[in-house]
Amino acid sequence: MVKFTAEDKLQAVKCYLNGNKSSNEIAKSIGTDNKAILKWAKQYEYNGDEAFIKPYTNYTRQFKLDVLNFMIEKGTSLNETAAI
Repeated sequence: MVKFTAEDKLQAVKCYLNGNKSSNEIAKSIGTDNKAILKWAKQYEYNGDEAFIKPYTNYTRQFKLDVLNFMIEKGTSLNETAAI
């Protein structure tokens, strides 16, 4: 499995959102599937340029429960919730 840098993801998303290429074309050119591109685009939509900078944190039990309750209340998927 290929690991992508934050810059790689950002370039792929901007290319996709600008309409330069389809998610399939971008995915094929960088060696992933189009679902990854769409997930990255959703993350970018919610978090902007900082979407791919990963803070190293430990989450409390209460935070984790809040996330699960959010998913139940809003009906969001795992990927949508992670993006938010």
